[in-house]
Amino acid sequence: MASDIGEAHRAVLAHVGSALRVERSSLRGPASVHVMPDSVPISHLYTFQKIAVACGKAGISAMGSVDGNIVFSLNSRPRPPPAPSKKRSRDTSREEADRACARVKKSGERAASVSDDVFETAKDVLTGLIKLRGVGGESLIESWGLSLRTGGQWGAPAAADAPPNLVVCARLSAGVAVGMRGVVEVLRPCKDGLLTVNPDTVDTDFHLPQHEQSLVAQRGGQRSLLLLVSIS
Repeated sequence: MASDIGEAHRAVLAHVGSALRVERSSLRGPASVHVMPDSVPISHLYTFQKIAVACGKAGISAMGSVDGNIVFSLNSRPRPPPAPSKKRSRDTSREEADRACARVKKSGERAASVSDDVFETAKDVLTGLIKLRGVGGESLIESWGLSLRTGGQWGAPAAADAPPNLVVCARLSAGVAVGMRGVVEVLRPCKDGLLTVNPDTVDTDFHLPQHEQSLVAQRGGQRSLLLLVSIS
């Protein structure tokens, strides 16, 4: 197993500098660990998972914020089963996504230019994000939102006739690892986006609310993840 992880580690390193930007990498027993820059495009998630699949490690890839850094990893150590929920609540993720899309649809004339297909895709992405949990079953998504991006906003083309699109954003808790495969499956319809631990990288409109526990962790040097993806 150690040799398998070693091969997977070398496969990741072979992509560094071309398809992946990595600050530093290390092989720690059963884990191949890669500290990423403060901000990475979502294409890095797709690339890393593609490498994991090619190495037969699709189910052991993970990502998260560790010690204030974005970390991608492959870990062959068996994952403990998620702790059973003490109270099973009704899944309202689709209803929440529906309401978010309905609010944006009513936001003005520009929203009418967004097709129903794009809104349906946004609902799917939001539903999937809201449902995401940590590899141990932990709560992961602290807050999320959906916005309409029009010409000149948040890096969009400035042309007045540039078609609007939708931006999905989410804050992921620091210190919680999440399976990369699940994240990639949720984000697959999105071609453009960003993952960052540096809030200065994104517009203040996307400085999403934090839990009190998250704020305490931040004062201790931890940083939660901000995820932004566009849907068009």
